[in-house]
Parts: sequence; C-alpha cells; structure tokens
Amino acid sequence: MLLTAVLLLPVIYYLAVTRSSATFALEGVMLVKSVRKSVVDSPIRACIRTLCGTVGGLIFDLVIEYFASHTYTPMRELATACMDSSEQVTSVASAAGL
Repeated sequence: MLLTAVLLLPVIYYLAVTRSSATFALEGVMLVKSVRKSVVDSPIRACIRTLCGTVGGLIFDLVIEYFASHTYTPMRELATACMDSSEQVTSVASAAGL
C-alpha cells in the first residue's frame, strides 16, 4: 500500500498538471434545492483531494495492519485461544473488545 501511494501520487499530479485543462465541470453532481447543478473545479484541487484520500487510506490500512498483526498482544491471546477451543475464542475476543 505504501509503495502504491508513493508511486501513484506523483503520476496523478503529473497527469493533472500536464493533461488537464485549467478548469473542468462535473455535470449534475451537486444537488441544490432539488436541482442538479454542475461543479467547476481545477486539476490541482482534484489532485489534492486524491492525495488526502490516499494518505487517509494509507493511515487506515497501517492502523488495521498493526491491530491485526502478531505484535498486538490481544491478537496473540486470541490466536492462542483458537488453538484450545472455539468456546474460549468467543470469550477472549469479547474480553479484548474484538
């Protein structure tokens, strides 16, 4: 995920700057008083939104990876309980808040 973000973001920026017009319009995406209107935007603002979404997704992925990894103690306890019995898995997972 990290490698994808590092490689993808400069490409997106390059394409936004070199291949797009100064402004573009997205027709019918904004609803104002039950009337669909167009949104006029610039490639740089679209690139910034893509950057924020990619960085947010990367942070989310790294947090999930940590909590589902072997280094997180409650996950190790749950894995140990899985070896013993299925009833114990439910109680350990509930106690750990998983």
